[in-house]
Amino acid sequence: MALSGKSSHSGVLASTDPFFKLLEVLREDRLVKVLAEPTIVTLSNRPVSYHAGGQSRVAVSLGNGRAGVEYKKYGTIVDFLPVVLADQTIHLKCRVEVSQLDPATALPLPVKPSRVCRLGALTRQPISGQTRLC
Repeated sequence: MALSGKSSHSGVLASTDPFFKLLEVLREDRLVKVLAEPTIVTLSNRPVSYHAGGQSRVAVSLGNGRAGVEYKKYGTIVDFLPVVLADQTIHLKCRVEVSQLDPATALPLPVKPSRVCRLGALTRQPISGQTRLC
């Protein structure tokens, strides 16, 4: 199973969906920027994840008054879980996390700022040949 993020010129964003029409207009006017166009391949019932961003150090408590450092991902993280059903349709669960560093809540160096995070999830059953899934 392949999930493809091809450019709009190959027809993925050329959709009748009003949201994707708006996104294409904004991209053409250079008001939004496509950061990544990954192709992700996985098997039925096998989770796969895509991460575009980085990692930041975050202070954590180790107990007994001790502090440690843990690394947390930030940026865009998309988790997919596809399941091919008996009639060969695909049942797809998609979880999206978008986060950014928040300098307003920064801790003393060498620990970096905390992050602001937004989450979303959806379940789709795309039609055969559809490549825009989330």
